[in-house]
Amino acid sequence: ILYNQIIDTAVYLHEEGHNVKEVQLKVNIKNQTLVCKERHETFESALDMSVDAMKKQILKYKEK
Repeated sequence: ILYNQIIDTAVYLHEEGHNVKEVQLKVNIKNQTLVCKERHETFESALDMSVDAMKKQILKYKEK
């Protein structure tokens, strides 16, 4: 488990034309909302990039 204080999460997918897919992740942690947004040619790649970015944000938050 990366962090056990997560309250809930949301994933938003948005398509901007044929070649631009956007994934936005929102993670609600006690007294904080972490958000990241990534764009790529495919939803799969954008999601992978978003998850990596969110992991970094969560680890940074935990260090506080």
